[in-house]
Amino acid sequence: MENLKKYTQSEIERLALKGLEYEEQQKKYSLWHISKSLIEELETNKEYILEDEHPEDLVSEYVDSNISVYTYDQYMIYANNYTDLY
Repeated sequence: MENLKKYTQSEIERLALKGLEYEEQQKKYSLWHISKSLIEELETNKEYILEDEHPEDLVSEYVDSNISVYTYDQYMIYANNYTDLY
């Protein structure tokens, strides 16, 4: 708490926002969060998927849409989950 006294209110708010942005960035590249997001999306759209003529195609589309095609994102996912991916 003593360390915060040297900062102004706006500097503290800026630091807090940077911290929140960093946490969101880490979540974006976490396998746990990627998997959780995919499962939630599948659960939300379960009825729609099951009513389709070819539900396996829709599931594949959802999975594909949750896997980044950008090289930077793929590197970051690997960097943040290298022990799980090894």
